[in-house]
Amino acid sequence: MARINLEVDGMTCMGCSNAISSFLEKEGADNITININNKLVSFEWEDGEVEEEILDGIEKMGYAVAGRSPAKPKPWYLKLQALLIVSAVLTLPMIINHFAHWLNGGKSFISPGAQLLLTLPVYAIGVYYFGISTWKAVRSKTSNMDVLIFLGSTAAFFYSLYGWFVGDMNMIFFETAASIITLVLFGNWIEKRALSVTDRELDDLSDLLPEFTTRIEGDKTREIALGDLQIGDKLLLRSGDRVPADGKVFEGSLHVNEAFVTGESEQVTKQTGDQILGGTIVKSGNGQMIVTKDVHDSFIEEVVNLIRKAQSEKPEIQRLADRISAWFVPLVLSIAALTFFLEYGFFDFTAKDAFINAIAVLVISCPCAMGLATPTALSVGLGRLTKMGIVVKGKNSIQKVAGADMVIFDKTGTLTSGDIQVGEWRATDESAKGVALALAQNSSHPVSNAVRKYIQHDNGETAVYDLVEVNESPGEGMMGKDQDGNSYYLGKDAHSKADAVLLKNDQRIADIQLEEHLAKGSREAVRKLIKAGLRVILLSGDREEKVARMAKQLDVSEYHAGVTPDQKYQLISELSHQGQTIMVGDGINDAPALQRAGVGISFNEATSIAKANADIIFTAGDRADLPILVDSSKKILQTIKQNLFWAFIYNVIAIPLAALGYLAPMVAALSMAFSDVVVIGNSLLLRAKIKK
Repeated sequence: MARINLEVDGMTCMGCSNAISSFLEKEGADNITININNKLVSFEWEDGEVEEEILDGIEKMGYAVAGRSPAKPKPWYLKLQALLIVSAVLTLPMIINHFAHWLNGGKSFISPGAQLLLTLPVYAIGVYYFGISTWKAVRSKTSNMDVLIFLGSTAAFFYSLYGWFVGDMNMIFFETAASIITLVLFGNWIEKRALSVTDRELDDLSDLLPEFTTRIEGDKTREIALGDLQIGDKLLLRSGDRVPADGKVFEGSLHVNEAFVTGESEQVTKQTGDQILGGTIVKSGNGQMIVTKDVHDSFIEEVVNLIRKAQSEKPEIQRLADRISAWFVPLVLSIAALTFFLEYGFFDFTAKDAFINAIAVLVISCPCAMGLATPTALSVGLGRLTKMGIVVKGKNSIQKVAGADMVIFDKTGTLTSGDIQVGEWRATDESAKGVALALAQNSSHPVSNAVRKYIQHDNGETAVYDLVEVNESPGEGMMGKDQDGNSYYLGKDAHSKADAVLLKNDQRIADIQLEEHLAKGSREAVRKLIKAGLRVILLSGDREEKVARMAKQLDVSEYHAGVTPDQKYQLISELSHQGQTIMVGDGINDAPALQRAGVGISFNEATSIAKANADIIFTAGDRADLPILVDSSKKILQTIKQNLFWAFIYNVIAIPLAALGYLAPMVAALSMAFSDVVVIGNSLLLRAKIKK
């Protein structure tokens, strides 16, 4: 199956999303994801190329597919904010008149005819904004909140129109029709502003790349537009410049601010051969770079695309809200109808009172709050995590991390930095250190470097032993002889449990235990994860002794040594049957395990295949951010549950109150808008809750 991505204009609410999703499901599409904010409709299609009938079907529902039938530009006065302003200006006098009517003994300051003239434009806006959406829902045999709002405002408008026509002042409540439309528009406006926060942050991220850069052309330089850059171009970088593309430093030394990648403001030194990312800022120094990636494939664009993909996916918890919303509107319509017929037919209610109560039921009901509960919390949470250097590819990952039972770490390159040091030195000959130093200083091998640093820096002054015929055997070790003909060897020994040995005439005179440097934040991450109640497991392809030492160093009681990539995969499969798993790895050999785990986590410095198979990428590379991710995921999930509870309990309480006449339609409309504000406000609190 191929993944199809369409830009569809005209989607305004969850109902639009559900209508298009329902249509695509009927046509045979799978794994449908829709993001109203960025107009993205994505789905899997078996034939690889979407049929024209599918595009026709979407357009017949009233939407426009970009690149096929360009969307008609909307004039300024038809945009949501302008619609709200016009509606509010016309509605406010009627609301004031309504309250003055109560305080002035039933006398109105605005005549019914004037109220009609004020209401007509507001109702026209309602027809445009809610009526069209209602018609789309009816045509696609679905339902949404706009159906309730449109029916409620329409019933109030025409009931008042009839009252004005027959001259019955008790039947006129034009202010109700206008206030319903205005107050719901206000709620939708707040919703759109809240949901656009992450989009604006992503746009700001994309804008980090400069419009122009300086290309080196032989002995000359020329300023060119970013779009003219090609892989292999040499660029001039000066203090204050923003790096225009991903590449490598070709010449010079630069001090770069990588705050947008790492979340830290500390400068990083970049020298010849070092990777440098587009969007970072040269704080000091001058140099040259070679472009190694197309601008459209840059790290910034990769992050933006991953987040947009995550925004368009529906997590498991959202499916519950969708199922509730599917039957919610028909249920509310039934309750509203029963309210009118039962109150008018069997209880002591006038036709007007029963009708007003039925309208209040329509207006007070709020499936919109249930629709907002998950996406608002996720949008805020994902945006906050991105700013902290944690890129989440899929929304389901948040729910899985929040419910994780165990974290499985690969050792080398994940918990360790790849650098090694001497952990223990055991010698039987006083000359051992001098001999080892004489051998090690002639090699750049990591083992030789570790031995040299240990002897020089950790043990004070050591006399270098006088050796001749010193040479290196690649993959084995260093060999040499002294003036008396004694032979020496520094390196691995298959017959020893030590990581390296020093031999004199084939006799061991020193055992060397090596330790790997822990990566930044590893110890803190493991400690906090264990404290949080998670089962932490260490696995590695290294031998038992080294893995055991690392486990002891980190206070991890469970570890597996000598495992192959296939065995890692099998182990993750077995552990996944015991609970929700998080796998953290960075190498090619970790890719299968990352894919098999409930959630795979990797780092920006990891291999490409590891990052491709991971669900979450830490761009800063600080392992201490792992507990922050777990804690933040729990807070996001908790906020979603709070939002869903509020949306559900609100309707359970509000609908009966409206049906019994305790809430006028105008108050009901305000309450409905307020329910959205509560959900959105609760989601925005995540900005303060999620932090390092």
